[in-house]
Amino acid sequence: LDVAGVGAVDELSIQLNDGLSELVLPPNIAGLKQLKIANTSLQSVSGLAELTHLDALSVESNWQLSSLSLPGLQSVTNVEVLWNEGLTAIDLPQLKEPVENLVVVSNSSLRSDSLAPVSARARRAKVGANQGDPIGLDPCPFERDGSCDAVKSASDLPSTAYQMLCAAGTDLSDCAKSR
Repeated sequence: LDVAGVGAVDELSIQLNDGLSELVLPPNIAGLKQLKIANTSLQSVSGLAELTHLDALSVESNWQLSSLSLPGLQSVTNVEVLWNEGLTAIDLPQLKEPVENLVVVSNSSLRSDSLAPVSARARRAKVGANQGDPIGLDPCPFERDGSCDAVKSASDLPSTAYQMLCAAGTDLSDCAKSR
């Protein structure tokens, strides 16, 4: 999908396009503030080099996307990267400002330690259930953060990317609010 004809936008959401394998963003994308990408067949994204600042970046359920590179990004407030099975790398080489809220969860091919330079400086970080990370943590280190990080019982299946992080029956305060 080449969105070269798209004018300047603050918010761009490309999702539920299951036939989409390549996303080419236009050069005038530099003014973008929020970017959400969620497409199961997406293999590559290009045109992100001009982005220097984002309020929100969400990359979710892009099962075939192997890498995400934002080479010019200097600051981003909120980052959410969830359920991207093929994702092996997130490249943010120019990131200068700490991320306010960093959530990188349930990306089975992404090593959490590859994000150490970003997560160590983040003001709030939830990084887990990625390649090699333990799941079903008890006690749950993410209690009282506003999202349920555990299933109700061991026989339940996770319905969100978060519910693999902690053991069944933990994170009671957050899980009670979400049911």
